[in-house]
Amino acid sequence: MTVTVLIADDHPIFRRGLREIIEETGRFRVVREVGDGIEAIQAIREHRPRVAVLDIGMPGADGLEVLERLGDWLDPPAVVILTMYDDYVAPAMRLGAAGYLLKENAEDELVICLEAVLRGERFVSEGVCWSSEKGTVSGPLARLTRAELRILKLIAELKTSREIGGILCVSHRTVQNHRANICAKLGLQGDKALLRFALRYRTELAVPHAEGPKKDGP
Repeated sequence: MTVTVLIADDHPIFRRGLREIIEETGRFRVVREVGDGIEAIQAIREHRPRVAVLDIGMPGADGLEVLERLGDWLDPPAVVILTMYDDYVAPAMRLGAAGYLLKENAEDELVICLEAVLRGERFVSEGVCWSSEKGTVSGPLARLTRAELRILKLIAELKTSREIGGILCVSHRTVQNHRANICAKLGLQGDKALLRFALRYRTELAVPHAEGPKKDGP
């Protein structure tokens, strides 16, 4: 079954590009495109999409205003805020946004973002930093749980899955499952992709937030 999506952006050409990216997967269907915030609220009420992609800078009502109004609804869509700027990530997340996507990254990250929010995860575009329950984390790392950050840190230290299992006192299978989940969230494919990613973010993974929450478990 296809997942319904609404796009709200005041630039028709950009909307058309988003629609093409979304619909070429075959998994998603755009039910409506609109150009302002008031129209977005009306279209969401009418079409009840699973996901609403909202630009911040729109006439009528901006994306954050629309998001705030949806907070009073009984069954609102998952909202992805779309913008050129990283300044609004904190208020967007406080208002309940499921995703925060930079326009410059939309071609590469939009589908990954949609898949993530449908799994109930929060997605933050690469290059964006925000303070969450995990501490201050940036871009792709913000998509991971503390347990996943902890395992990724050990991967960056060139530990094998069996070594990681021994360090964390969990089974090899548990570590493998975490690795698979991390790859799925980050859109990584190939045997070495996870290791390359971990090495790229090794410095950020070394800070205390990567050590893992008590509540998650390994």
